[in-house]
Amino acid sequence: MSSQQFHKSINDLLFLPWIGGQYGDNSMFEIPILIVGESNYTDNLEREEPHATFTHRLIEAIICGSWKHNFFSNIQRTFVEEAKPKKLREQFWHSVAHHEYIQDWLPKPGVPPSEEMWKKGKSIFQEVVTELQPK
Repeated sequence: MSSQQFHKSINDLLFLPWIGGQYGDNSMFEIPILIVGESNYTDNLEREEPHATFTHRLIEAIICGSWKHNFFSNIQRTFVEEAKPKKLREQFWHSVAHHEYIQDWLPKPGVPPSEEMWKKGKSIFQEVVTELQPK
C-alpha cells in the first residue's frame, strides 16, 4: 500500500504514515507491526514542508544515521538488540509502519495536544489501523 492512497482516503491526515517496504508478512517479524507516536512539533512550519512526507523524511534520516532521537532508538531497541548498525536499522524500519496519532503540529516539545487534537486523531487512527491491519 502506498502513502498516496492514505492521503486520498483519510480526511484530515496531515502526516502520512511510514510504511516499510517489507511491512507485514514479509517483515523480519513476519507480522504487520504499527508503531504509534504521539505528535510532531516545529517552530517553523515552512521549513517542514511538505508536511505529508515529514514522517518519511524523518525515518529515512534515522535509517541513514543522519538524525537521532531517543524515542526512535528506544522503539527499535525494544524489538532488536542493536540500534547502531545501519543494515539492522534499515531492516527494522522497513519491517514496520509508523503513524503519528496527533495530526497537527505542536509548537515545541512538552506542549500537550489539545482535547480537540486528541478527538480528531482518534478517527484518523482508527482508519489507519483499518487500512494497515497491524497485529
